[in-house]
Amino acid sequence: MTRKDIFFKIAFYIVLAILFAICATVIILITAGYKVDIKNHEITQTGIVIVKTLDRDCEIYLDENLVDKEKTVIRNLDPGFYNVLVKKGEYQSFKNHFYLNPGEAKIIDNVALFLEHPQIAEFTESDKVLFEKLSDTSGLATSGGELFINDQFLTRFENKIQDVCWYPNDRFLGLTVEDYFKVVDIETLNEFPLFEKKSNKPAVFIDSGKTVLFESEGKIFSAKIR
Repeated sequence: MTRKDIFFKIAFYIVLAILFAICATVIILITAGYKVDIKNHEITQTGIVIVKTLDRDCEIYLDENLVDKEKTVIRNLDPGFYNVLVKKGEYQSFKNHFYLNPGEAKIIDNVALFLEHPQIAEFTESDKVLFEKLSDTSGLATSGGELFINDQFLTRFENKIQDVCWYPNDRFLGLTVEDYFKVVDIETLNEFPLFEKKSNKPAVFIDSGKTVLFESEGKIFSAKIR
């Protein structure tokens, strides 16, 4: 083997080692949540969006693109504004608009969808005991149209809040405004109007939040809302 052959052989292995090092570095960066743009010589840190729903057969969209159902992890997203939409037939859609920071893992969990038209039935006299005992209003307070949680201001409605209570997963609240009961997401302030309710007594969620008991005009009703 000539000295020239030895030189080219050494050069080949050096180039191979450099390429291996570059590829390994790129793989490590991508695994760590970075996006490598070799053409423009840029390295940017990406983010992750995680969506978890409490309902089956939901469709999850990111910026109008269908991603997955029920639970999804969306990786390698550039920093910026995004829209998440969770929908299901005969249910009101859940929407979330947010800014994703570099390196952030945005978690949107405990997402519940509520029926467009809840199924309402009148309760019997013996069921009133259940209604009186189970309403959870801990840490909640109102002043006119203002809503407070543990003395911290949350949001304001145009009209007076008649009553408010917790939903089982502590992400949602049930409240009545202008004789109409709705569920409100305390993180995104999404509102899900459900039914007419002429009473100032807080409602009661049962069956893991799938049913709500409420009083209206002196009678007790149940409404299947999920």
